Amino acid sequence: MVVSGRASTLLWEHPRGQILTECYAQGGDALTSTQWGAYARGVFNVWGPFFLVGRYEHYDQPSPNPTLNILTGGAVWKPFPSWPSRPTTATSIAPAKTPPAFSCPSPRSF
Repeated sequence: MVVSGRASTLLWEHPRGQILTECYAQGGDALTSTQWGAYARGVFNVWGPFFLVGRYEHYDQPSPNPTLNILTGGAVWKPFPSWPSRPTTATSIAPAKTPPAFSCPSPRSF
């Protein structure tokens, strides 16, 4: 029983928005047919902290299951743009930086 898959991602950014796409295909002896899917998500900064978001998904399931097409849209208000939308593990777990073993004082400290 062999199943293999491949994925590909593309990100395009602009000062007022971004488009993110991803495509995935999987096939093999364990499946009745090759399945694949793709999505595209767009975010557009309308004004200040207000954004429009749209997403389209296509999923071609192994036969005899039906193909799915999903379109989703919405609006987002991000009142604190300097805050990340989700915490990152790299910044929350990283240890504090240790001071260098040797440092020269700046000329203003004399």
